[in-house]
Amino acid sequence: MIRSVVFVAAALLLNCAAAQSWRKLGNGAIGPGDVKTIFGDPVSDRLLIGGTFIYMKNETDTVLGIGQAAWNGHRWDSLAYRIQPLSGNVCQQTFWYLRFQDRLYACGGFTIPDGIQPVNSGIARLNEETMRWERLECHNPFNSSLLNLVPKDPNGNSIYLTGIKNTVCGYPQSCVFRYDGSAFHEWEPWSLIPESTSNWTRFVFEFRGYTYLTGSFRDPFSSGFVSFLRWNGSEWEYVPGWGAYSRSINDMSIRNDTLYVSGNFRVATGGPGNCIAYFDGENWNDMGGGVSFEEMPSAASCLVMQWYRNSLWVSGQMDHAGGIPIDGVAKWNGRQWCSVPGDFYDPIGLDRVGDITVWRDSLYVCGGFTSIDGEPIRHVAQWLGGDAVLECSAPVGVGEIEPQGFGLAPNPVRDRMRLNGNNLAGARYEISDATGRLVRAGQIQRQRGGCYHAGTGQLPIALA
Repeated sequence: MIRSVVFVAAALLLNCAAAQSWRKLGNGAIGPGDVKTIFGDPVSDRLLIGGTFIYMKNETDTVLGIGQAAWNGHRWDSLAYRIQPLSGNVCQQTFWYLRFQDRLYACGGFTIPDGIQPVNSGIARLNEETMRWERLECHNPFNSSLLNLVPKDPNGNSIYLTGIKNTVCGYPQSCVFRYDGSAFHEWEPWSLIPESTSNWTRFVFEFRGYTYLTGSFRDPFSSGFVSFLRWNGSEWEYVPGWGAYSRSINDMSIRNDTLYVSGNFRVATGGPGNCIAYFDGENWNDMGGGVSFEEMPSAASCLVMQWYRNSLWVSGQMDHAGGIPIDGVAKWNGRQWCSVPGDFYDPIGLDRVGDITVWRDSLYVCGGFTSIDGEPIRHVAQWLGGDAVLECSAPVGVGEIEPQGFGLAPNPVRDRMRLNGNNLAGARYEISDATGRLVRAGQIQRQRGGCYHAGTGQLPIALA
């Protein structure tokens, strides 16, 4: 077990102008609609966006995108031969992109030209030689609501087509089909879910030897509905700590053998956390109380999660995280929640920040916002703020060293601090400023004379 010590440096108060923390990319999107998803593609080395916009504006020209565009670091261009919206559908086009077996896929409410059928709807793979979207191995019916390719970050040999019950490749209708990169297959576990016209599915993914399923579907153990089950190889079972709970899961992420989920679940209604929680395979952790929307508690929802420099960034319909005020975006560093600079303005007020990604070691966001801190930044922005935060919640679960007989000197410290205590050698230390920003981390070393030392890198600190 790793032992740790955390110091708080009260004198290091961050003073960073929020408007300097975000940068616009070109002049943004032209609707109707806005940017719904953003994806940092390491293969093509482009930043891809999707949504309901028609054009993307550069500084001197405008690019026709029809719901898709790519940023190369300097300008927007069309991503590929253009998709078209489904008939009468002006609200949803590209849901998200994913790389599977080194090929780029997209899913959403769009159509593409198809040489076999008049159109192919909702799912496509990019031919990166012709730069045209192509259908997968069989036609997805025009009126199909099987529109999700998941998981968004594949780590196995299959991805899944999910949504509302329909058919592909002539198979019997289902809410889940497995795809291996060359063919669709029936997914046998779904046949054990009771039939209902209200069934729909979202994510299918592997975690610690189980296959997990999210959505809203009939409970195989009762007459109700459930939103989260796992398949043990022979039968369905409730997810421990989740049970028959039926609130939806909007996003999922697996990191360091730990599962993170976010959605609109709440402790007040029986959830394992408030809109976000992590799971070790048997037990849940509520991550310092999670997030909330005090203006309308029942409408709170965490929509997306993205890891960036060892912190989990989240966005959604929320105004508090760990009890501190936020503006729809917050980050969790494993110990506490912190708000980040940036006053996002969305004229409609429904989707200020709708998605987050990382590209070229920078973080990017997209959504319905048209300005940040009063500056015109339309729908897509790059984070320039480094470790800047406005406020952080109290740390949770940060130390295993008993305080008896523990001390440090000198205070304030400029170069090296001396620690007095028992059995400190080898413990990891972290020094944070008063806002929770990590200033310095390292390992405590024992020197001659029974003293322990932790370097601060010539950084003057007054310790609280």
